[in-house]
Amino acid sequence: MISSALPSELSGLGSVFGSMSVPPLYHSRLVVELRQSLLRNFLGKYDRNTEKIIDNITEQKRIMTMQVLSGLIVEALVYYWNIAILEQDLAALQDQLESTRQVQVITQRKVALGLSENIELLQWNSLVMMYESQVKMASKALHDGRRKLLEAVQMPLSTQIEASTSLKKEISVPDFEAALAYAMKHRPDLRSAKLTVQNAELAFANAKRDLMPSLEFVLQAATQGRESSYLRSMQDLPTGRYPSLYAGIVMTAPLYETGGRERAHNRNCPLFR
Repeated sequence: MISSALPSELSGLGSVFGSMSVPPLYHSRLVVELRQSLLRNFLGKYDRNTEKIIDNITEQKRIMTMQVLSGLIVEALVYYWNIAILEQDLAALQDQLESTRQVQVITQRKVALGLSENIELLQWNSLVMMYESQVKMASKALHDGRRKLLEAVQMPLSTQIEASTSLKKEISVPDFEAALAYAMKHRPDLRSAKLTVQNAELAFANAKRDLMPSLEFVLQAATQGRESSYLRSMQDLPTGRYPSLYAGIVMTAPLYETGGRERAHNRNCPLFR
């Protein structure tokens, strides 16, 4: 009887505890966190230095590209002026050859009439041969000059080029002081060197900040949903029935860290080169 009574009593207790139990709840949470560095990257100083370094590197590449293009333009201009000079020389030699041939013909007629010696005709013949040789050499130099210009500007060698420029014997004297000041202000290698020094200073400043401990202010706001099903807990988030707010300061400092000092030293070396 005792054994039969025990189950009924235990079953009664089980029904009592069963009515007091809480069904399982599903928790969902939405967190918004704000972090602000107070030492290394205070107000984004570290990130701004890094962005400035990237901008300087981009500017250096642009300066180098402009320097290459400027060099090509100057090279093309030098070849162009060389062609103009060679064309003037060729035209002068052709005129000289033409006038020498006219005198040669006149001398031949004088020799035929007995008014001149054969030696004089031989002299004019040698002059004609000399000017013909010079005209051929000038023509070859002009052809080579045009070929160099076409190769510099990467144009087909069959392109016809004529320098329609009249050369002057007198040129205006530039202001050398103003030209020197402009050159020192805009010369690419000096501008690139200044940007290199600035990048070294910014990298060294960031390296010194790396030596600082990480100190951050953390502000966290959250809301929770608690329901008997996961979907209902997600739907309970916008109601804000279970809000929470957290604010604190988090500090981390590596112990016996020597890598940061080495990086700072390496980034400081370009400033003394």
